[in-house]
Amino acid sequence: MGERVGYHFQGWGASRIFGGLCLLAVLWISGCAHPGGVRTEEEALRARIHARWEAIQALDFERVYEFATPAYRRTHSLEHFQNQYAAQVRRKGIEIRDIRFDPDDPALAKVGLLLEFESSGVLGPMIEGVSRVEETWMKVDGQWWYVEPR
Repeated sequence: MGERVGYHFQGWGASRIFGGLCLLAVLWISGCAHPGGVRTEEEALRARIHARWEAIQALDFERVYEFATPAYRRTHSLEHFQNQYAAQVRRKGIEIRDIRFDPDDPALAKVGLLLEFESSGVLGPMIEGVSRVEETWMKVDGQWWYVEPR
């Protein structure tokens, strides 16, 4: 007979080892292995960012207003909010460049965007451009809200 090659862990059966490895694989695949659920939070925040910007591009300011923090909506009317957006700027698209969660308060995040826009020139043709925009988002009662700078 040839030499037997393998590992034997005292007190551990092969089924326990296999079961433990399966459990680790399931946790890794399901995302539970991510510390603090950061990946899930980032995905939830990205979805809210995209939904808000889709409403902005559609000029649906009633919908955009719904993304503002509850505190902002308590103190600022929809009419006030609508007056804050310049009609001469057409927001064509965004690209999320980075999301940075506050290490001291994970319910706060800074989001760096590239905004593609078109603006009517005062005396000339339309001006197209790209601008870097930084947004602040706050998680309140399990939902991400855009923090209006005004």
